[in-house]
Amino acid sequence: MISRLRSSSSSATQRTKTSLTTQRLSSTTSSDLKYLAELIEESPDALNTISSTVSETTRLEIASLRNKFKDTVIKASEPTRNQLTIYATNIGIPFIGFGIMDNAIMIIAGDQIDASLGVIFGISTMCAAAIGNILSDLCGVLFGATIEDFVANKFNLKDPNLSRLQMKLRSVRFAGQFGMGIGIAFGCVIGMFPLLYIDGEQKKKEEGLSVILRDVMIEAKTLIAAESTNLFLIDEDDGTLNNKEISAKIPLDEKKGGIIANCALRGLPVVVSNATKDRRFVEACDNPESLAGGIDSLLCVPVMNNEGHVIAVIQAINKQNNGTFTWYDEFLLQNLCNHVSVSLQELDNPHATRLSKVIELMKETERHEQDQEKKVLQARKTRRSSSSSER
Repeated sequence: MISRLRSSSSSATQRTKTSLTTQRLSSTTSSDLKYLAELIEESPDALNTISSTVSETTRLEIASLRNKFKDTVIKASEPTRNQLTIYATNIGIPFIGFGIMDNAIMIIAGDQIDASLGVIFGISTMCAAAIGNILSDLCGVLFGATIEDFVANKFNLKDPNLSRLQMKLRSVRFAGQFGMGIGIAFGCVIGMFPLLYIDGEQKKKEEGLSVILRDVMIEAKTLIAAESTNLFLIDEDDGTLNNKEISAKIPLDEKKGGIIANCALRGLPVVVSNATKDRRFVEACDNPESLAGGIDSLLCVPVMNNEGHVIAVIQAINKQNNGTFTWYDEFLLQNLCNHVSVSLQELDNPHATRLSKVIELMKETERHEQDQEKKVLQARKTRRSSSSSER
């Protein structure tokens, strides 16, 4: 009896050991097959290496298994909610970086383009934003791999353990799209941080003022044949006339501000043939560029706004060829002041005509009138010569 019990116990123990061994072998085989499948999927060249190293018996077994399962339709099992969550998280985190970069670059680039090219070429704010968006998209394409590598190296993301067939399931694709959408939206909200530091409208106005100042300095002097022309803007807060392009600040005072301040305070044009001998002349104010030859003739004309208040003054220094400014020069500058007034009051209008174009048009008109005057004078001389010869 004892012998039978021992024999039975020994048989049971042996079956248990065999069962455990079978399970371990099965587990080991499954793990190995999974590893080989992943290796072949990642590196197709490994397939040739494996095919050349397996034994003939293994080849036959593989062929037998293929015939056994050739008619079997393999369906991917639906992933668990936890797998879908992990997959959506893995996809969404890099898109947070994309959203931050995309929105931040678009805002910064669009603001700079709007404040520079927008003023120079008269393009709209929306056009500047579109150009900024192009730049941000290019950066996204160029630095996309960098963001993905950063996320892979810095974040310990879990593997959702999804098979290739599972990746094609609608639920998995929707989870990925959902993760992308949430990630890019969250990133774009964070990417709006440049708006905390950017005052786009103020910067655009400042750039617009600089363009007007440069146009007057460069273009207006050829209109009336002057050595130099400047535009000074009235700052009512500190009571001065300013020109940031030449770093000049003139006190709005009849005694301390020179001839230009008198023009601004009285709101009337001032023409001086010998400026240095005028009692209102102040060297530091009336010669802001410190011209080497000094100042001889001077012409100042006020710029009025729609309410009739003086908002700026145009100053012309030294008529060329040692001449003096005439009433016609004053007339031309007054016409220019009207256009300057419009430009100053339409700094917010991206479609406003560039002042340099207006000045160029005035020059063209002036040249045309001079040509017409020459033709009239020539015609008079011709008629006089004909009358003299007839007598």
